[in-house]
Amino acid sequence: MDSPNSPPRLRRRKSSTSSIDSFLSTWGTYIPLSNLPTPPPSHHSDDSPSLNRSLSSSLSFETLDPTLLGPATHLTRLLPATTYLHPPSIPLTHALLTRAALPLPLLAFAASILDSLSPRFSAHWRSTCPSSSSDPCFTISADQPPPPSTTTTSTPPTPEVIILSALALATKFADDSPRMTRWWAHEVGEGRWSCEQINATEGAVLRELGWRILGLWRDSVVEGAIRDMERCVPEEEARRETSGVREERAAGKMAQVGLAEVLVGGALPTPEPSPLVDNS
Repeated sequence: MDSPNSPPRLRRRKSSTSSIDSFLSTWGTYIPLSNLPTPPPSHHSDDSPSLNRSLSSSLSFETLDPTLLGPATHLTRLLPATTYLHPPSIPLTHALLTRAALPLPLLAFAASILDSLSPRFSAHWRSTCPSSSSDPCFTISADQPPPPSTTTTSTPPTPEVIILSALALATKFADDSPRMTRWWAHEVGEGRWSCEQINATEGAVLRELGWRILGLWRDSVVEGAIRDMERCVPEEEARRETSGVREERAAGKMAQVGLAEVLVGGALPTPEPSPLVDNS
């Protein structure tokens, strides 16, 4: 209860101060969203889920065969889940198939090889495939000195090398004059994996299959794999359309957040000075 001797002017000022304190307790701790640009991902994010997006942008200059989108999707999905921590890249597999330019039956043969791998393949593959080694591809001929940028591989192999090795095995089995490992490493893989890594992966695949791949080169198996690859085309197109709609909605929400930031964070309401009551 206020003192009867307290002047009315003082009581009004105390009420005004209390309202200001209440306002500051509500808005004083508000921290607006940062207007600074998002920093680029660090070099440790190569195996993150955003790898597919970065690979898509890095491969944008390369003309990919649209008819190979279904086979690329199917081959990528056939990789054993125990061989990777994050989903492998469909755009990278699409680029590998475009550069290899193999007929559809050989792609189906490679798909059958991948489909025959069991979950235990991962442990043997990781124990035999080197993560850092010199590339022996260029030491075969003294007339071709090794380029400085492709002589060594210092990063662990990504699971797409299993797809590349399956393509190479299918070609070696069905073709009388197959390509050398050096061609697969530098013409198809563009130096992403060394010849030693590709050879080790091929050996791991053959040991997993017990060196018996003749049964996978049957017409019924190949035709079934071709049908599976053809079904992947509409599924991948629908997934991309859905992804595009989600990105548009996310962009719209970000625009609304930016507008709210301007309205709330950039123009906080300022309390007007309280009028003083003088009853004297």
